[in-house]
Amino acid sequence: GIDLLFMQVCMIFLIKYEHELVLRKQKMTSRLKEKTSSSEHDALTGLLNRRGLERRATAIWPYCQRNKINVGMIALDIDYFKKYNDAFGHPQGDACLRIVADTLKESAARCTDVVTRTGGEEFLIFIQDVNEEDLPALALKIRKNIAKKAIPHAYCMVSKNVTVSIGIASGVPGRGVTFKSLYENADKALYQAKKNGRNC
Repeated sequence: GIDLLFMQVCMIFLIKYEHELVLRKQKMTSRLKEKTSSSEHDALTGLLNRRGLERRATAIWPYCQRNKINVGMIALDIDYFKKYNDAFGHPQGDACLRIVADTLKESAARCTDVVTRTGGEEFLIFIQDVNEEDLPALALKIRKNIAKKAIPHAYCMVSKNVTVSIGIASGVPGRGVTFKSLYENADKALYQAKKNGRNC
């Protein structure tokens, strides 16, 4: 009888120990997920950051290449954002960035659209399964939606409200069309938009 009781007590302790190990493992996994998530997201806007974009693109790219799916990028900059910050201060600048980020999420609303903040006032949207006519239409929609927000700007060289300059690029992943080349082409187009007077 004592041996049986001893075995039962040992079993209870063993089960409890195993349960605690499982809980500890779950907590560690959860913490790791949180760390990964925070390292791939922009703290201010909640959008993916450059690292998050690259990880997502690395997962998507081979599928698009295999199935010859056209992909596109929209590179976007808030016009004269430094002057906005200088005039209104950084807290107001942060609020402006959040409004722009939310507007981008509303505009590029498909679950496959990857909206990211890649730098200070720089954003990039990675889009799959988009034809060449739809990409400029989406860029114009974004520009229009930001204009609708009517965020006052202190620097009226372009507009009395906050505006954006946009560059686009698209192609089918494969020879000559890499994630890097598409990114660079969208960036070149953005630079051209700025040269052309911004808000375009």
